[in-house]
Amino acid sequence: MFIKDIIVTKEAEHHITKHKVKRKEVLEVLNNFKYIQRKKKRLLVYGKTNSGRILTIVLERREAGLYSLMTARDGTKSEKGL
Repeated sequence: MFIKDIIVTKEAEHHITKHKVKRKEVLEVLNNFKYIQRKKKRLLVYGKTNSGRILTIVLERREAGLYSLMTARDGTKSEKGL
């Protein structure tokens, strides 16, 4: 896999909390994602948590294999179809 490491800042942690997403859920999706979409320097990662919640995670590329967590939220209806 091309994601080797992810930086999670305090700001990102706070931001995902606003969306009622836990860090543990982000890790669950990243370990078992269903679909990735590239948008310039960002990756949109779609997948399910162990409890079945569908999340969209946004990562920003820093360097080869290194990404920063930007946000994570519940998937929209169209994203859930992916």
